[in-house]
Amino acid sequence: MAIVLLVAGSAATFFWPRRKTVLQLAALTAAILIGFELTLTHWFYLYIPWFLPFVAYAVLAPDDSGEPVASG
Repeated sequence: MAIVLLVAGSAATFFWPRRKTVLQLAALTAAILIGFELTLTHWFYLYIPWFLPFVAYAVLAPDDSGEPVASG
């Protein structure tokens, strides 16, 4: 059930918000990766490098509220 909700949420992030900033893309990517890793039956600490760059960028990058990036 959690995987179905995660896939539906991932598909929803493609369509909403329509225009995303780079910070929003990094945060959404990190959230989706973390969600998929949490649904695994065996979690390993070496999965952290998969999402750490996106989390670090989303947390540490300055929010300049620049021009949004078009999503598809």
